[in-house]
Amino acid sequence: MSGGHYLPLLAAFTVGRLPKGTRINLPNREYWLSPERRAATIAILASQAARFACMMLLFLCYIHWLVVCADSVTPPHLSSPGIKIGLAVFLIGTLSWVVSLVQRFRRAPPIV
Repeated sequence: MSGGHYLPLLAAFTVGRLPKGTRINLPNREYWLSPERRAATIAILASQAARFACMMLLFLCYIHWLVVCADSVTPPHLSSPGIKIGLAVFLIGTLSWVVSLVQRFRRAPPIV
């Protein structure tokens, strides 16, 4: 089994188990990682990592399905348009995920 099978698990479970002293690069880091907000921020990051892991898992399942379909014909032939479409959907999903994550943490903290 290749190491690629473990990528979704790594993405989903690593963020929620960051050691206390781990440096996290966020906009407005002092606000988001202040002691009273750190747990909530880590929970948001863990939730977002789980979302990305699900997207990655769906993409890997889709690629696996393409390989199974390719092996069912003689001679075996992998669908190039299928791979391109799947990759485009995954990249668009990843880009929208990154944009939403950046926007979530770029928000200016409320002025007190």
